[in-house]
Amino acid sequence: MGLNEDLNIVLVFGQVLDRRAFDIYNWYKRIGEKITFLFEENSLRRTCLYPGSWGYSGEWEDLCALAIANTNKRFVVLPLLEEQVLKIYQNIDNRPNNIYFLTPSLDTFNLLIDKVKLTDWAKDFGCSPGRFSLEELREANFWYSGCTVMAKPVRGRGSKGLTVLKSFEDVMGFNAVEPYVFQEFVGDGKTVVGYFALADKGIVVSSYQHVRRRTYPESGGVSTFAELCCNPEIEHLGTAMVKELNYSGLLMFEFIADNTGQWKLLECNPRLWGTVMLGEFSGFSLLKNYIRICVGETTDNSAVVNPKGQIRWMFPYEYIWIVKKVWLRFGELLPNRNCWKIGQSGAGFRFVWYVIFSLFDISKWETFMRKLRQS
Repeated sequence: MGLNEDLNIVLVFGQVLDRRAFDIYNWYKRIGEKITFLFEENSLRRTCLYPGSWGYSGEWEDLCALAIANTNKRFVVLPLLEEQVLKIYQNIDNRPNNIYFLTPSLDTFNLLIDKVKLTDWAKDFGCSPGRFSLEELREANFWYSGCTVMAKPVRGRGSKGLTVLKSFEDVMGFNAVEPYVFQEFVGDGKTVVGYFALADKGIVVSSYQHVRRRTYPESGGVSTFAELCCNPEIEHLGTAMVKELNYSGLLMFEFIADNTGQWKLLECNPRLWGTVMLGEFSGFSLLKNYIRICVGETTDNSAVVNPKGQIRWMFPYEYIWIVKKVWLRFGELLPNRNCWKIGQSGAGFRFVWYVIFSLFDISKWETFMRKLRQS
């Protein structure tokens, strides 16, 4: 049971050059779902990348006006960024009845995006990594044991701002321009298991896990290659946390095992995550059921699950990895029916347009150069 045309769904996104939005569009077109895509942009690149899509100014008042003018349509907001979630909270009581979304309470959202509060909250589940104050780190005696510390912005996305501190000198040379949390460096810092869930009032509707096999930069960063896994301990932790939070909506927890095998919570994203298409491509249907819950339809978990599902971010990161040892890795370019390629699968020639438009987007270059410096 898919999203039949009678539901008249308009899926509301933000940026046109968000790879998650591009993948979701490609997926739904590939499987033949009749969904209209709406973006905060009226431009040539929207028309080229998303044929048949709609555009608007991005202002909430204009979204409401569009919904009022199309009462036969159901506008489902799918926030990809924290700023978009906050816009929902600001206007939660100011919308026509055909605009839908599924979000946690504002207090829960603020808890989950604050890494200090989240780390302390995780203590109740026995999965909190050690946390230190900057004053502790500035004591030379602290470093005699050979400790390694991960410094992260209290509120941040991806690898931006991450700094590994290994010595007293590292700390004294560390100049933070925003609030940071200082955590123990857990495991190898890279072999992260993600728990991804759709929940409604504290009950997990559907979930899956993936293990991160490769990142860019390779020292630790955004996932460029991940594959499905299933760890009962993480499933238990994720389910218990969702229940404790009475959570509604989409969310991601990231865990990593310490040297004793104990799972530690690294962070949470109470919104859509970068590898979302692994779940849809593999049959877990979190997005489809998010839409169905929003508009008051029953959920559907009838899709056949492919336990061998993988996801790769080929351009540019996996291609860079392959080129470094092309004589050994050439086989990685061969087709793999179990793998979804971010930005490429289901896109056809529009992938070329996506690359071209990205080359003229300053923010894309800033992100790429930052990751290049970290590698």
